[in-house]
Amino acid sequence: MQILEGLDRLERAIRRPRGDSRRTVTELEFFSKNLERHIQREENTLFPILSKVSAGGQATAPIADEHKKIRTFLRSLVEPSRSSPDPALFKRLADAIRGHVSREEKVLFWFAEVKVRGRTRQAGRMTPRSSTLKA
Repeated sequence: MQILEGLDRLERAIRRPRGDSRRTVTELEFFSKNLERHIQREENTLFPILSKVSAGGQATAPIADEHKKIRTFLRSLVEPSRSSPDPALFKRLADAIRGHVSREEKVLFWFAEVKVRGRTRQAGRMTPRSSTLKA
């Protein structure tokens, strides 16, 4: 699930008439689980790679802080939402996620591309390719 697509789907669910609140809560729980999985993959896979090429986690620390804020919003939205999610709180969550995704794309992923690929290219230049490899 793409995060922004899931967020849009959840937003539509929250705008539905209040009579369909159980479905909305189910959508919220589904979104929350998928977002948490996404965050964990970033923190467990991408962050360790980037920490090797950046001093003191300078690239990942702000994003990790945003992850904490997003998790706090989600917990606030999910736990009391057994009847229906608070639309104002959801808007704050949606704004935080959209801003976060934008920063990831503009800063974190750019940094990863430059640092990790740059080092891979340098290593590739220093290591001759084997002519014995066949497709």
